[in-house]
Amino acid sequence: EIDHKFVFENLGRICGLKLFNQ
Repeated sequence: EIDHKFVFENLGRICGLKLFNQ
């Protein structure tokens, strides 16, 4: 079973890092 909260937190963190690096 997938922990969706964990998945979305990781996606948000990755997207945030990409935006921050731009």
